[in-house]
Amino acid sequence: MIFLSAGHHNTDPGAIANGYKESYLTQLFRNRIYEEIIIRGRNVILDKDYETLSQYLKRIQPGSGSVVCDLHFNASNDPEATGTEVFAANNPESIALATELSEAISKVLSIPNRGAKLQHQSNRSSLAVLNTKAGISILPEICFMSNIDDLTKFFTHQDLLAKIFACTLIYYDNLKS
Repeated sequence: MIFLSAGHHNTDPGAIANGYKESYLTQLFRNRIYEEIIIRGRNVILDKDYETLSQYLKRIQPGSGSVVCDLHFNASNDPEATGTEVFAANNPESIALATELSEAISKVLSIPNRGAKLQHQSNRSSLAVLNTKAGISILPEICFMSNIDDLTKFFTHQDLLAKIFACTLIYYDNLKS
């Protein structure tokens, strides 16, 4: 089963930069990926925009056959910070998915690939979505929303990215089925 979530919601707007809330961007992109997964005849479980992360994690309780993707956008005080990175649970399938998506995002958006990373490489002590005991868990930081060029490239190419995410998540879900 694919679990797809916007990393921020109505109760947690996330970063704010260039006139956008991270919650708006994550919900927008989650919904585009959802449409692409449904078009391909697959089921996906979404978070709800009014849920907190802990409510979402309690509700889904993923098992070993799951693929969990929690979408985020990076932000920095440096408006020149750029690139994409994807955090992964510490297992080979999660790392492979994170690597594949970070490479694809970098290529499509023509931004630096900061790579696949484990949670200890983040600026947070723990990334809860990577500790769900799901078979595969990732947390993509699509691009820097604080960098207007990154953000413009995301808006220009979000449909292609949504298709790539959908197909890649489906592929990894098939591996676990």
